[in-house]
Amino acid sequence: MVVNIDATVDSVRRAVEDAELMAGVEIRRPSWGSPAATSRGSTAAGHRHRGKDHEVTRQDVERVIDAGQGRALP
Repeated sequence: MVVNIDATVDSVRRAVEDAELMAGVEIRRPSWGSPAATSRGSTAAGHRHRGKDHEVTRQDVERVIDAGQGRALP
């Protein structure tokens, strides 16, 4: 379980740097996972009505993401 996100980020950053030094290559996009048994997910939905000929802008996408993130988590 992640308790301190800053310490976790620092730890991952150091691990990536060490791996780069050992392998002699640059790691551009590290990835990791967590066991499914310890993870919980939730879904959130956001929507925004646009006219049928209206192009979706970056601002539209950001508004939908903001609307979906405005939920209280248990």
